[in-house]
Amino acid sequence: MVAEEARRTKEYAEVIAARGSLKYLPIEGLSLSNLKAIADVQRQHNRSLLREAEVSGYLTSLSDKELLEYADRLSYRLRDETAVLDQLESEGLDPFASDLRDVKVPFPVRYVSSDELQEMHGYPKRTSACYQGGTIFIGGELPGLRERLKTFAGRGILSNDLFHEVYHGFQDGELEFESMEDLLSYLAGAHPADWRVALAESHAWMSSLRGFKDEVLIPVIQDSYRIENRDYLEAAFAVVNALYALGLTDREIGRVIRRARWDEEAGGYRSMEKEIEKLAQKHGHSLAELDEQIKKHKQIERIHVLRGMGIAAEICEAN
Repeated sequence: MVAEEARRTKEYAEVIAARGSLKYLPIEGLSLSNLKAIADVQRQHNRSLLREAEVSGYLTSLSDKELLEYADRLSYRLRDETAVLDQLESEGLDPFASDLRDVKVPFPVRYVSSDELQEMHGYPKRTSACYQGGTIFIGGELPGLRERLKTFAGRGILSNDLFHEVYHGFQDGELEFESMEDLLSYLAGAHPADWRVALAESHAWMSSLRGFKDEVLIPVIQDSYRIENRDYLEAAFAVVNALYALGLTDREIGRVIRRARWDEEAGGYRSMEKEIEKLAQKHGHSLAELDEQIKKHKQIERIHVLRGMGIAAEICEAN
């Protein structure tokens, strides 16, 4: 088994060095340690390519026509060699649209002034977009294609403010209660503005920043939304990570979040945890196995993001 894993890890290293596709190799069957080794190989490969400033300078130098041609080549290779576009494209979201205003999203979009948006949003930290009452509100300009390409090449981020709010839209809907006892428990619990915001933002940020480490995102969300109880966020990341590892889409996770409750006594989103236990059992996983699967899922996401960043630099380098 160890020899087989070593052989497959070497195979991945050879694919990376040859600038080939990682998408269709059986990466899910590798151990966590081997996945980390593959991520390290991809990082080393990326360091041999153009640096972020050089890629940014190249993209700045392109004409509008050349920029569209670069975006076409990048999206083709990302689709063919990685999984980074899969979730976005499954919801009809195109991160390489020349103008994000032309992207059809599942909710109506309104453009308002920055001050109007801030008053609507209500949080101390300024924001550039929000979802309310079935509508996405954008305060200001959405990032242009050149800016989005630079962001992906330098940081591995494909999402943007518009898409972030789409994920919030997936969470929207009437609260569902299983019984009067459930309703009374909800009303007596912690203020929904705390744990619901923690859960909703955890999902939206994780959807937008795939491959990022939890320990990087949690303090940013806590600071941005003034969430005093970090337990809300720690628990939110745990349940959302589990749902991703079990194969749920962002739309499906949004529906699960609608039924979520914070259980003060248990110190977690117990209704979501029960749903995860049922799904894990359906997939034949023990909770210990699911924990390992979550770690592997996160590492695989990171490998594909790193591969995507490498592809972005490779295309620049080839020209």
